[in-house]
Amino acid sequence: MKTKYLTLALAPILALPLTQAADEKNPFVKKAPEKKELPPPGQAFVNVLEYFDVPADMLDQWMDAQPPSTDDKPLRAQILKWVAENQATLVQTTLSLGTENRTAQTSFTAEQIYPTSYDPSAPGTWAKPVSFQTRNAGFTTIAGITRVEDNVRLSSTFESVEKLIPSLNYGMLEKKTQQSTDVFLPKIWNCRLPEVPKDHDDPFADPDPDWLPIPLTPCFPGEVKLLFRTDKPISETETTRTARVVLTRGDIPESTHIPKSNLKSESFTISMRVVEIPQMTFSAWLDSNELTTACWSAEQAIPQWLESSTAKISDQLSARAQMNLDSGFSQTIEYIYPTEWMPAKSSNPDESSTESTPEQPSMGTSYETRNIGSTLNGKVEQDEAGVYFSGTIVKVEHLGDSVMRRIKSGDAWIPDVTFPLFASTELKGTFRLNTGHWTLIGTTGTYTEFGQINPDTCRLYLMKIE
Repeated sequence: MKTKYLTLALAPILALPLTQAADEKNPFVKKAPEKKELPPPGQAFVNVLEYFDVPADMLDQWMDAQPPSTDDKPLRAQILKWVAENQATLVQTTLSLGTENRTAQTSFTAEQIYPTSYDPSAPGTWAKPVSFQTRNAGFTTIAGITRVEDNVRLSSTFESVEKLIPSLNYGMLEKKTQQSTDVFLPKIWNCRLPEVPKDHDDPFADPDPDWLPIPLTPCFPGEVKLLFRTDKPISETETTRTARVVLTRGDIPESTHIPKSNLKSESFTISMRVVEIPQMTFSAWLDSNELTTACWSAEQAIPQWLESSTAKISDQLSARAQMNLDSGFSQTIEYIYPTEWMPAKSSNPDESSTESTPEQPSMGTSYETRNIGSTLNGKVEQDEAGVYFSGTIVKVEHLGDSVMRRIKSGDAWIPDVTFPLFASTELKGTFRLNTGHWTLIGTTGTYTEFGQINPDTCRLYLMKIE
């Protein structure tokens, strides 16, 4: 009887979860975060960040001789003069097209894989890397508009993370036989102007991409501001100081500057195009045009650059889409690469010998896949001011391979353990477009095959709907 009593008493309790009402919340089910509704886009803006490397002593001497000023146009003009004289370098130009009430975000990074631990190796051979991590090096910009009473200000924050060459290496044999671009422990140089979110008490908390950056140095439309200046790290072979200078400028086009156009059909073609061009050619063109119209007039200059072989189209995608509906399309190649390696073995190992012994190449034992290519995701809408696209463009490419271990083959030390070096570009924002015409929505730099910023070339990202 006692057993039956216990069974009857527990039965309704155990049945409770099975008879729970459908509308009751289950505390054990994780609820997906609610998607934030973006505020309506306002007027368009164009923001430009320029990164320069300038001889520090020359820069300091010039700046010390200048009177106080609220506009840094004379500084920019002087730096460009030094660039023309090959005394300074324009490292990177980031142009961002955006709209009020929303941020324009541009990220351009090289994904550097590097070893974090090694196994001992036989005499005369390199140490064997056995575990790895990834560090993103590149440039990130967030730009927006803020209003203080009736004053409209352009605002921007940035972070630059750069890999210095050569990397840290503590092996005696490796130091004697390495190439300067081989990867051991990377030396990372980080410059950052942090974003301080509105109405946020903790400036060290993770930033919310929906927050607009507060302009630490207000930049009014048409002005140039010195956003950041610091000395670059000096290598063992350098004897002179170099300053990194970041200048910001921008403008807010009037409605008459933006060609107003509407889509009459609910279905249309949306396209993206990537054009590579010498950075100084683009910089000179940008200076010869008003920022208020540059994004919508760039398509007139590009055919001339293409015809003269000054520029080239490196990527283009097109697909059908519908108004007010989320759409996305992509083209990718599946790139498979080894992530774990079986250690190389000597053909005739002799631990007591100090002489180098031939090694067999290491063999990959585990693999991963990375999709390289281009992707576009977003939505096309229109308001009283015209048509606009809200979304993201992502481009992933394989730059080359990083060498992390070498073996001796004859008189040469050849690559043994390598990892691919990927670069990823992301443009995110809201862009006002001119129907039937290409609109310049942003620019980034390019990388060398070793993941170093290439100051000679920049990329233009364009969109068109028709």
